Amino acid sequence: MTKLFHLVVLFVATFLIGAGFGPLAYGQSMKAGCFLIDGQGHELEEANGTDAHKQVVIASTSKVLTTFWAIKKLGPDFRFQTRVHITPLADNSYDVHIQGGGDPFFGLSQLQFLMSELNSAGVQVIHQLSFDENFKYLTDPRSSPATNGVLESHGWRQGDPSVSLIQSEIVQSLNRSSFSNMSKLNAELAQAQIPARNNLSIKVLRTIPLGQDQFQITPETKSFKMQSNALSVLLKDMNRVSNNYISNVLFDDLGGPQAFESFYQSLGLKDEVDFVNGSGMWIINDRGQKEYNQASCNAVVSTLALLDQILEKKQHDLQDVMAVIGIYEGNECSTMDGDPNRHKCGGVPYNVDPLIGATVAKTGSVAMTTALTGRLSTNQADIYFGYFYAPGSAREAITAQVKDLAKTYSGTKDLNYQPKPFQYFQKDSGFVNITNSLRNS
Repeated sequence: MTKLFHLVVLFVATFLIGAGFGPLAYGQSMKAGCFLIDGQGHELEEANGTDAHKQVVIASTSKVLTTFWAIKKLGPDFRFQTRVHITPLADNSYDVHIQGGGDPFFGLSQLQFLMSELNSAGVQVIHQLSFDENFKYLTDPRSSPATNGVLESHGWRQGDPSVSLIQSEIVQSLNRSSFSNMSKLNAELAQAQIPARNNLSIKVLRTIPLGQDQFQITPETKSFKMQSNALSVLLKDMNRVSNNYISNVLFDDLGGPQAFESFYQSLGLKDEVDFVNGSGMWIINDRGQKEYNQASCNAVVSTLALLDQILEKKQHDLQDVMAVIGIYEGNECSTMDGDPNRHKCGGVPYNVDPLIGATVAKTGSVAMTTALTGRLSTNQADIYFGYFYAPGSAREAITAQVKDLAKTYSGTKDLNYQPKPFQYFQKDSGFVNITNSLRNS
C-alpha cells in the first residue's frame, strides 16, 4: 500500500503548548515537535512562525535514520557474513584467517561458535589466528560497557574499535578459563535448533591483524562462511536497548558521515541532517569540542514514515526493527519495556496507557536533548511523531503530547504485537564451504 502523509508541524521555540499545558505546566522548553498523519496528502503546516526544517540535536533518535539507511541499502533480510580461511601446516597445526563482513554483533558467543566449527573441521591447534580490517570484535558488544564504556571515554571515532583493541579483546577472550565451556553458547544455539556443541579443544599460539591486501589464499586453503540472523532482528535489538556501539559500527560500515550525507542528499534532505556517527552520542572534533548529530524534526519523522513504507513493501513492519512501548522482549530492559523488573534500568517513563501496545518508538537523551519519535496507531490513522525537548521534566511533557494525539484521533489501536526475545543465530548460521566458489570466481 502506498502511504501518503500529512505533516502537521508543532515546532515551538520556547515552552510546551498544546494538550492544555502552558509554559508553567512543566517549565520545560520544547525545541521541536511535529507529526505526520498517514493517508492525508502532503500539506505542510507550521506553528508560531518557526522553521520546520531547522536542525536540532536529536540524541539517540539518530538511530532511526541509521536504521533507515541500513534497510534501504541492505534490506531487512540481509545477513552479515564472516568468512574463515583455514590453511594446513606441516606440523598438524593451521593458520586461520578471519575475513570480516562488518558484523557489529560479533562477540564471545560468535567466536566460540567459530572455534567449535573449526573443531568440527579437525582444527585443534592454530599457529596463527589473523583478522582483517573489516572484522569487528568486542567480547560483549551488546553489554553496557560496549554501549557506554571505554569506547565513549573519548567520544566515537570513525574506525572504532581500533585494531589494537580488537586484538586485545580476542586474546582476552581466548585466555578466559571459561572459553572452552559451551553451556552458555549451547543455550543460545538451542533457540536456533542448532545441535549442542562439545566443550572446545583448541589452542591458539598467536593472534595478529592481517589486512585483506596481505592475506593470500593458497591451493591448500579451505574457505567457509558463517552468517548472522537477519538485519531486521539485529536492528530491533540495537534500537530497543539503544546500543551506541552497534549503531556506530554499522554506520561506519555503511560508509560513514560523507556517504550518509550523500544518501540524504538523494532524499532532498541534505540541509536538514548533519551526522557525525550513527548513534547520536558525541564526538570530540579537531578543536577539542563535543559535536552531536543534528537533524530537523521533519527529517526525523519523514525518515520514520519512509522506513515504514519500505518495510511494508518487503513484508515487514516498523515493530520488526523498533521497540513497542510497554512490551517486554525477555532480554535486557529498555526505556520502554513492560519488564516487571524495569527499575533495574532506571525506569520506563513512556510505559503508560494509552501508549502501551500501540506505539512503536525510539527514545533519545543527551546533555541538551530528551527526545521521543515513533508511530502511534490510533482508531483514525497511524501518526508518525517526533518531540525534542531540553532536559528536565521532558519525558512527562512528551508523554502528555503523545497522549493528546491519541485523544484527538479517537484513541489508540492495539498492535497485538507478540514479543520475540533476541536471537543472533539461525539454523544455517554455521560453516558453509565456499572453497570452490572462491576459486572459480
